[in-house]
Amino acid sequence: MIRISLVVLLAVLLMASGPLCQAEEGKLIPVKPSFNDSPTAPPAPQDPYAQAAPTPREQMYVFWILGKVLSYPIDTAESYLSSWWQRRQAAPVVQPASAPAAPNPFDTIDSRQIPPAAPVAAGPKDAR
Repeated sequence: MIRISLVVLLAVLLMASGPLCQAEEGKLIPVKPSFNDSPTAPPAPQDPYAQAAPTPREQMYVFWILGKVLSYPIDTAESYLSSWWQRRQAAPVVQPASAPAAPNPFDTIDSRQIPPAAPVAAGPKDAR
């Protein structure tokens, strides 16, 4: 129970810290151009890694991890309750659909006393 409450507390703290980490536009320090830069000069090439947006696969991976973290307490509680419910239910009594006869009638017959089968009569085939 303590482990479940710690996981829930951690998930709540992670969700609550999201808005606190983002800076607002009004709190940023404005950047002014330096005096040495001429306004007509072409802009310097930008870092290609700074502008790379995350791929859809990376975005979905973040949501997958978030879903796993958020659903862990629910999945754990569900598995605990289902195992408890299965242990609580009585095991069904398994009986065969039909019980064999108490004395097996085929045990009383001696196989040496059974006469052999009649030979197959080989005759002309009927043509139809």
